[in-house]
Amino acid sequence: MNHLWATVKAVSDAGNGTFEAIASKATLDRDGEIVDTGAFSPLPEFVPIHVDHKMTSDALVGTGRPFYDGDVLKVVGEFAGTSRAQEVRQLVTEGHLSSMSVGFYAAKYKNVDGVPHVIGGELLEVSFVTVPANREARVLVSRAYRDPAKRDAIQRAELAGFNAIIALAELELATSKDSSRRESPDRVLADAQALLRRLDGRS
Repeated sequence: MNHLWATVKAVSDAGNGTFEAIASKATLDRDGEIVDTGAFSPLPEFVPIHVDHKMTSDALVGTGRPFYDGDVLKVVGEFAGTSRAQEVRQLVTEGHLSSMSVGFYAAKYKNVDGVPHVIGGELLEVSFVTVPANREARVLVSRAYRDPAKRDAIQRAELAGFNAIIALAELELATSKDSSRRESPDRVLADAQALLRRLDGRS
């Protein structure tokens, strides 16, 4: 079994969390080889996402969909809801765990100008790892609230704030015939923003 290191490209705060990773580019890696574009074709529909290539249920932290975007192999994945998966997600979103490694089997090689090229193989899984072989491996985007309790509170506050905006807008429309009670759009928005700040603890 072979490994190819890659980088996490993005992390979303939706649900259990999602990510996008650059899994393979046809460049010389630290192992002194190049994995050619399309080497893993046809790609499986989904692959398991592990930690450190430990292919056990304990190390399973999600699933991913591999696909080629031009000459780049990418993986879009979703974290599981388990405590271990969410621990890994936190490390990723905080920027501590920024690399991935693609595991593949039955590699086929071709020597080109003295450099071994992987021209075929079966993609088995993708793992989060700490040390990448790909020199281009780096986090491009990572976003999420670090404190889950604060994140949830802010999400609830935002929802309440949106509801408040709707309620104030409805009130403005209902009283628009009475010039003495008419609220300007700027005042409605200011009131809603003030309520939102109070709800999420910013004031």
